[in-house]
Amino acid sequence: MSLNGSKTNHFHLEISPSHYLRNFLFLVYSGALLLLWFMPVAVWAALPFSLLLIWDGRRHWRRYVSQTDPKTVQQLVWHGEDDWSLWQRDGVHIAHLQRVQSVNHPLLIVLNFSGGHHLILLPDSGNRDNLRRLRVLLKEALNTF
Repeated sequence: MSLNGSKTNHFHLEISPSHYLRNFLFLVYSGALLLLWFMPVAVWAALPFSLLLIWDGRRHWRRYVSQTDPKTVQQLVWHGEDDWSLWQRDGVHIAHLQRVQSVNHPLLIVLNFSGGHHLILLPDSGNRDNLRRLRVLLKEALNTF
């Protein structure tokens, strides 16, 4: 797969819920709630922060774990020459994004796109072969710039 290919060469990745991310979110949010209630803080101060943590944890859970949030990214498509698009669960197509920065590691892929769009992929976030192809694609992209 060459980056100098035509626009007809593209890469497609279906994003699935990550069990690693589920466990991480559960650990972080439950740990923060426990820490908040074991600290010497007045109830009137701990209660709003607890509600905020629960609301934020539920929001992240819906977007990244259960993938029921309409803004959840479900597909990543590379059209060639640093032209990317994302498809959300609600059918919104965010097209012609430029990759600003990325982290490419076998256990973690982080893609930052123009327009403030971010995508975090863990080893179980999609087809293993497609994630490997994405890492190779990103490595080739780094070598050409």
